[in-house]
Amino acid sequence: MSAIRFARSCPNCSRMLEIGIDLIGRDFRCYHCNTEFVASIPHPVPESERLLDEKIDRLLDAADRHVARFSFSAPPNDVFLDSR
Repeated sequence: MSAIRFARSCPNCSRMLEIGIDLIGRDFRCYHCNTEFVASIPHPVPESERLLDEKIDRLLDAADRHVARFSFSAPPNDVFLDSR
């Protein structure tokens, strides 16, 4: 078995598996759900998806900063009590 390994998710249960590079093109069985599939190297993420992910991350960061800027803590409960 090769010391060079790559990570790939199972097509059935989506668990990440480490597969030896010498097994590419051969039948492989998931350790978790026993699904059998042909071992292959996962395709790289297309540039357009990577750029979209980066844009989403920037927007989420900006939203977090915006919320933090306007967030406040509620006053203690005794502030609302009537002191008659």
